[in-house]
Amino acid sequence: VPIRLEHKMSIAEVKAELEPEGFRIDKVLDVLPWQHIFICKKK
Repeated sequence: VPIRLEHKMSIAEVKAELEPEGFRIDKVLDVLPWQHIFICKKK
């Protein structure tokens, strides 16, 4: 199912929301056609 434009986020946008909450992106998996899978770790 394609993601609607208002629900799309860039990797930079995800990072900007996660980092202030104490997480960092450890790995990004691009195995799905329309989504990214983020593996995050607590800082």
